Amino acid sequence: MALAPQHWLSLARLVVGAVLWAILSSGDPSPLALPLVLLACALDFSDGRLARARGSESALGRALDNVCDFAFLAMFFHAAGAIQLWSDAAYGVVARQWPGANQLPLIALTISFGSYAARAAVCTVVGTPVAPSPVGRAAGVLNYVLALVGAAIVSFSPDRSSPLLVEGAMVVVALVNVAAFAQNCGLLARQLTHQRT
Repeated sequence: MALAPQHWLSLARLVVGAVLWAILSSGDPSPLALPLVLLACALDFSDGRLARARGSESALGRALDNVCDFAFLAMFFHAAGAIQLWSDAAYGVVARQWPGANQLPLIALTISFGSYAARAAVCTVVGTPVAPSPVGRAAGVLNYVLALVGAAIVSFSPDRSSPLLVEGAMVVVALVNVAAFAQNCGLLARQLTHQRT
């Protein structure tokens, strides 16, 4: 089965994520970080629009879009955590309380996406549509907003002069992802209960 143009747009986010991961992993500030995250946002916006315009929306396309979103954000959050972008031990509040604080966005993203993927898999097996998760949708948007904030810092403010703002944004986004996890678990439980009746 040949990939449709919108699938290539989704897959392009993986390339952008890999390039961004390599740039951030070097530890040096780079003006390319923000344009790359903006490109990923544009690709994410365009793939669904193109699918709808072509009348070729599919379960495969939605799944690929979600997996590429997760992979792109996971690469960014992993690299950002490794360079202590969200909370530096020298001036950060959160990192002084928990040394692993910089990986919080990646952990929260993983449990949120994991719970959605489990719910989607169950719905596929039982042959029902995946019910929308408003909190999950908000978490998805906020993950990209946090990536934009992080990329702007790497591009324009490598000294990270406002740690409380960055830490606050990181904690809020992580909490919304945890809330999305809870909502996904609730929707999955409701789905399974409904299937038994």
